[in-house]
Amino acid sequence: MRSSSAVIPEEGSVRTRKRRRFQSLVLLPLVLLTMFSAPGIAQAATWCWVTGDTLRSGDTSYARVKQQASKTWEDWIWRGPIYQCPRGVEQCTYAWGQTKLSGWRWSTGVSMDLAGLKLPGTVSGDFGRYGEMSTTFTATVYMKPGQYAQPIQKVIRRWRSGDFVGAFRRTGNTCNYSSWQKGQEFYWDGGYAWGRWSDNRRQWETGGHHTWF
Repeated sequence: MRSSSAVIPEEGSVRTRKRRRFQSLVLLPLVLLTMFSAPGIAQAATWCWVTGDTLRSGDTSYARVKQQASKTWEDWIWRGPIYQCPRGVEQCTYAWGQTKLSGWRWSTGVSMDLAGLKLPGTVSGDFGRYGEMSTTFTATVYMKPGQYAQPIQKVIRRWRSGDFVGAFRRTGNTCNYSSWQKGQEFYWDGGYAWGRWSDNRRQWETGGHHTWF
């Protein structure tokens, strides 16, 4: 007879494997619980400052538009010399023929209520932006006797208003600012609205000859 080479499992080996599998399933929730309860995981970050403030603006605070006018208006930023078509002629043609470079602000008539908070530099920079435009007045305009013409540059603006969004808020807890000084604990609330503002925002700019009687 040919001898069998099959390995016969030792007594209790199958039972041992089942027991180990069961222990792994039991330990899995404990591992997950340990992961989510570990410091810095699934917990909101906090900051410690020595201040009496309950709110503080941050670098990512921004100005939110909540209302704006349906119509735009013209902000004439430069007016050139006036020309009048002589009377007693059939018509005149006119072009100033020069180039004009002018600067303008993105926002004018800015009004802000910061609710006691500091205006973030990013927001201040946005409201304080400058631009410039260059116009060459070579296009000819046809004028009637007695009519006036003037080269102008204008910025088309729209009135807007809104509030500011994003602030550090107190948790109500104290914290160790240093080894010898206590501070107030804050957390970042990216949806918190505060203050209000309004301005007249640049939409586009243009230049040309303005004519009138």
